[in-house]
Amino acid sequence: ALSFEKNKGVLLALMETLAKSGDQAQAEAELEKYVAEDPTDAGLVWMLARVYNARKEFEKAQAVLIHAIDANPTATQLKWLLADVYRRQDKFDEAETLIAGTVRDNPTPEAYRALAGLYAIAQRADDAEKAFRRGIEAFPSFLPNYTDLADMLSTGNNYARGIDVLESGIKANANDELFYDALGRFYIKHGREKDAVDFMQKTLETH
Repeated sequence: ALSFEKNKGVLLALMETLAKSGDQAQAEAELEKYVAEDPTDAGLVWMLARVYNARKEFEKAQAVLIHAIDANPTATQLKWLLADVYRRQDKFDEAETLIAGTVRDNPTPEAYRALAGLYAIAQRADDAEKAFRRGIEAFPSFLPNYTDLADMLSTGNNYARGIDVLESGIKANANDELFYDALGRFYIKHGREKDAVDFMQKTLETH
């Protein structure tokens, strides 16, 4: 995780200013001043790069992120943000290299989700499914990979594969109510309210 302790007061003040005014240009100018003083502070750079990215100032975002990543090679959030900067420019190869690297070097359920999400955006459905399933296999209690995969596999009235994914999550996490809730919500999302009610009633009867 990023450390925001080093310049915590500065960050809180900037966040409050942005929340009140919504003025990204002002936030950018203030952040640039502080990043110029400490360009390796991962927290400050992350916030500035997010503003650059939102304002489509991609070259600026890349420059500050690459410099900060060199100084903070384990700062995964910086790499994910840089990958998003690349993605928004349709530089999918560069984005894939970054995220796949975090999966390799520091595998977390969020890393697998980020990689699968990138593949999904790039319309590489098979690669996305493989990444989701790898994440599920490695971290079977991380619900978002199940729900995201179920949504991706469900198009139109073809949602049987999505149900299969969520049912496998319930099987692997039989004592976690969130997995049952996810399947109930999935039924409702696809207009199957009766199936949702029947499923929840059966769940209540058996648990």
